[in-house]
Amino acid sequence: MSRLLLIIALLLPLTALAEVLNDPMRPSHAPRAKDSSPASVTAPSYRLDSIIIASDRRLAMINGRHLGEGDRIGRATVTRIEATRVILRTGTHSQVLTLLPVSIKSPSNEANP
Repeated sequence: MSRLLLIIALLLPLTALAEVLNDPMRPSHAPRAKDSSPASVTAPSYRLDSIIIASDRRLAMINGRHLGEGDRIGRATVTRIEATRVILRTGTHSQVLTLLPVSIKSPSNEANP
């Protein structure tokens, strides 16, 4: 037990030395990463990548994680998964994540080489 406390005590100051690293692949017009000080904390953003609906389950991939109804991501809970949207709830606030409509996707008229 004392060994664990010693390790934690030694590692704790290292977190204070951590800094925000700049991404060398970031486009020049993109904003730079902000520090995580309390003054610059923003609401988390969620990206809906895909939805899977089967007879026995409903899954949504949000920020690269497969989640079902009732699962949590950050402070939000997945309350409903539908064919083209997912509803998240954080406290009394609801957020709807939607997929691009299928009508936006269209086949290319160019012949394949």
